[in-house]
Amino acid sequence: MVDPGGQESARDNRVLQRTKTIALVARESTVTRINSIAELAKKVDKSPDLIPQFLAAAEDLDSLWDTFVSQNAAVLEALLDLDESHTYSTSLEA
Repeated sequence: MVDPGGQESARDNRVLQRTKTIALVARESTVTRINSIAELAKKVDKSPDLIPQFLAAAEDLDSLWDTFVSQNAAVLEALLDLDESHTYSTSLEA
């Protein structure tokens, strides 16, 4: 059957765009959490009372990094599906 007006193609594109958006938002959330731990680390030197809070937060770094790597791969996959891989940046990995 012929797809009148490309409805199926438009629906597929919406699904791919949604997948990309979810991946980007999830990755950004993880980056924000990692950055907040980095900011807390900068304050510990001048505010030793923050050490317990920092140590508790730092325990999550390994799992946050694993989450980031997974989410970053999901972003790349979504971009590839949309033929937008040229917009992928590795700057967040540094």
